[in-house]
Amino acid sequence: MPVKFDLIPEHPGWVAVDAPFSEKDAVRAIPGREWSKHVPKKWAVPMDSMDFARRLFPTAIISPTLHAEMQSYEARKQAAITAKTADVNIQVQGLKANLYPYQQQGVAFLNTIQKGEGRVLAFDMGLGRR
Repeated sequence: MPVKFDLIPEHPGWVAVDAPFSEKDAVRAIPGREWSKHVPKKWAVPMDSMDFARRLFPTAIISPTLHAEMQSYEARKQAAITAKTADVNIQVQGLKANLYPYQQQGVAFLNTIQKGEGRVLAFDMGLGRR
């Protein structure tokens, strides 16, 4: 039985792994994997770990919906990287202050978030001394 990957609609950003028992140790090596609470008798892995999972199981079957989502996910990741490195001039609605360039890059990065995804953005303010 080949390993199969499919989206978990009830758990956005996660992928169901249907693998035979003989592959359990390989599945356990995937970062962030957990036993799925949404799909009975299947592992769940975060979308971020799919590159690693695909290297572990190069002959795995990937559902068409997951394939399309992975392409969209990669495009959003590239947009986030581009936003981080781009020279941006962003204004935040309702904010009556000018953002520093690193803050503008952070806002541009946060604008790439899609529903069901999460990100953390933190700025190191330093000690306030020169």
